[in-house]
Amino acid sequence: MRGWAPFAVLVVATGVMAFVAGWQARGVTETDVIERYTARYVADGGSATDCIAVPGEGRVWIEVRCGAIVYHASRFGRLLKVERPGGPEA
Repeated sequence: MRGWAPFAVLVVATGVMAFVAGWQARGVTETDVIERYTARYVADGGSATDCIAVPGEGRVWIEVRCGAIVYHASRFGRLLKVERPGGPEA
């Protein structure tokens, strides 16, 4: 029975990590991401009416386009990249 303990711990740990990842993904909506990066753009002097959002590709879940600036966000709402007129910023 002792040989099963490490396997059981691994299974439980994997289950907990999957649950946490699912919980985080469920908690972030498209609206949350759009509002977050629109607020960032407005804080830099832009207007909220300049912003639109489109689906991303690959790792990018959603792109928030505010004027010439494009915010690339992951499924968890994390900023992956910002594209500015002068070139991309990581």
